[in-house]
Amino acid sequence: MIRRLLLSVLFLLPVSAFAIHPAGSTTAMAELRAKALQLKWPDLRADANDGGNVFGVVVDWPLSGNIVTVVALESGDASILTTGNYGMIGGILHETIRAAAKRLVASAEPRFDDAVPTADLSYPEPGTVRFFLLTTSGLRRIDYKWEEVQKKGGVAYTLFDRAQEVITAFRVLEEERTTGGL
Repeated sequence: MIRRLLLSVLFLLPVSAFAIHPAGSTTAMAELRAKALQLKWPDLRADANDGGNVFGVVVDWPLSGNIVTVVALESGDASILTTGNYGMIGGILHETIRAAAKRLVASAEPRFDDAVPTADLSYPEPGTVRFFLLTTSGLRRIDYKWEEVQKKGGVAYTLFDRAQEVITAFRVLEEERTTGGL
């Protein structure tokens, strides 16, 4: 019960309340990432799965000395976390974020067989983008070099592009919120 309540807080907060800047939030971001990586299929709504293997994706991207983590679930829940002191959680209440999260998860399904089972939750080395696939059979991982995610038309490019769509949806919504558009 407490775990499901935490999941609700983690993924279902409205975007208008998502900015996190308090002291010590670096630890909070790491804890939220770890909880996302430890999600198991029974923890989520069993009726949401479309019959595929992948129900969520966690992307770790080294950027300017920090790691940006994108979390997306097939239900449309999404978050952006960092190893710095900033993150955005929630988004399921906003169609653009929900749709982007679902597209990211759907684009990971064909990569299921390419991903290897893993218990290693470490961050990637600089120059590497790590994709964790949350699957009905456990956590899997694929690492791509930065050059691979930049090659248009490639598998890595498509996955990374879908993660960028989640980030863009959050950014646009935050810009609208802060400029009075919402």
